[in-house]
Amino acid sequence: MKKAVIIAAGGHGIRMGLEKPKQFLIIHNKPLLVHTLEVFKKYDDSIDIVLVLPSQFMDYWNELIMKYPQNANCKIVVGGETRYHSVKNGLSMLTDQELIAVHDSVRPLIDGRFIEYLFNTARDKGSAIPVFPAIDTIREITDSGSRVLNRSNIFTVQTPQVFKREWLEQAYQQPYNNQITDDSMLVEMAGFKLTFVNGLKYNIKLTTPEDVIIIESLLQNQAKHV
Repeated sequence: MKKAVIIAAGGHGIRMGLEKPKQFLIIHNKPLLVHTLEVFKKYDDSIDIVLVLPSQFMDYWNELIMKYPQNANCKIVVGGETRYHSVKNGLSMLTDQELIAVHDSVRPLIDGRFIEYLFNTARDKGSAIPVFPAIDTIREITDSGSRVLNRSNIFTVQTPQVFKREWLEQAYQQPYNNQITDDSMLVEMAGFKLTFVNGLKYNIKLTTPEDVIIIESLLQNQAKHV
């Protein structure tokens, strides 16, 4: 089956307080985004990659291509106002792929076996959403008080999330809703049944400055075992 991945790299990294968006942060000798792209290239060099970038960093991406020419064949599209709009822009660049993954550019700690597992599951079930069980006590705190939630029913949701093409296209025909935080929520709202699979413990999304230390250490450890 023909496969594609939309790499959502349209954010500006405001919470990190950086000059450049966090996807361009140099970690373990190269931009974080390049690490992520390399995983998909290594998994399947024929996979169609759509890279969603902030408009003001298109020139910088062209500079990076000179240094990392293996990424020159990525389809490039400008990001939108929100993640919803960015992924929708990316989806418009795809024409005949049967399975489409959507992945956060700042989650480089995945591998080919994991990606293959997700694509195979989506081929058979229509979708594949990686989740990881909560390990801490989870307490809901409101103005009126607090309560402990049953953590056996609580999971964090990761990417890549993989869907049959028609599922994702129908999902993105729905209007923007600021309560939607990922693609699986949008696909579920469109009436499709989600299939959840085991995620990876170290599939970390770079969100805070402290995450840089963790991700760099794990990337270095990966490099030692290649």
